[in-house]
Order: sequence, then structure tokens, then C-alpha cells
Amino acid sequence: PVGVAAAGAVGGMSYWFFPFPFDVVKSKIQTGTHGLPSTTPVNVMTVMKHVFKTEGIVGLYRGCGITVARAAPSNAVLFMAYELTMRALRGQPLFGS
Repeated sequence: PVGVAAAGAVGGMSYWFFPFPFDVVKSKIQTGTHGLPSTTPVNVMTVMKHVFKTEGIVGLYRGCGITVARAAPSNAVLFMAYELTMRALRGQPLFGS
């Protein structure tokens, strides 16, 4: 079960880390804080380029640390709960081999 929890933690962290820049761009588009001139079309690519140009890679990953940190324990518990539930439903021992 510890390995399952670790896999859940790493999986959850990866799930949030890699697509995080797109989540930042989505939030900027939704809130209107993208900073583009009114004559520029607002879409994922234009906002992403603008954020990268004005704020750098840091701007695309702002807030990522806490999001990834939050994902680790929640996904570890989720994977453990799923695995233990499946073992119980199959009549297998919950802990051990």
C-alpha cells in the first residue's frame, strides 16, 4: 500500500505540473487579466506568448508549487482508497501480499 500511495502522489503531482501553464492561461482569459491589447485576438496561444514574453516561464508556473503540493497527499489517499476497496471487493487481504 505504501507503493500505491507513492504512485498516487507522483501521479497527482505530474497531472498538475505538466499542463499547469495552460491552466494559468485559461484563468487569465476567464478573468480578463491577460494584458493583451483590445485589437489582439484572445486565445490560448496569444495569451501564452504574451505571458511568456512579459513574465517569463515563472509567469506560466505562478502558483504551481502549492497546487502540486496539494495534489500529492490527496492523490495518495485516493489511490490507497481505490486499491484497498478493490482488494476488499475481491476478497483479498487488505495489507500484505
